[in-house]
Amino acid sequence: MAVFTIISIPMIIPFFQVLFERIPETNQMADSIPIVHWFESKFLGLIKSNGKQYALLFVCGSLVVVFFLKNLFFDKLAGADQLRLQIIADKTEGEIRDSWEEGLKAFKATRTKYLIYE
Repeated sequence: MAVFTIISIPMIIPFFQVLFERIPETNQMADSIPIVHWFESKFLGLIKSNGKQYALLFVCGSLVVVFFLKNLFFDKLAGADQLRLQIIADKTEGEIRDSWEEGLKAFKATRTKYLIYE
């Protein structure tokens, strides 16, 4: 999830710069963090070639895509969306662990058939 946070935060910076009409000059961007500099230069290119409205639409669309990919990545790590939904529902650690019990019992029952040593 940290990777998507690193990507989504620098994408917001140029959005606010255009929104508040503080578009940086190219010489001001030299002092910024490399990923922020990259996003700013791409964003300035979008503004120059297609206009502010297109650039803002592009950033908004990109943020939506990053948001959905972030959730998909977390679901892939957790194995399903159940854990993410439990966290969103503000379940306690104990409630989340208890929800695993039935599946864990079934796994242990299946596992015993394949154990060589006990």
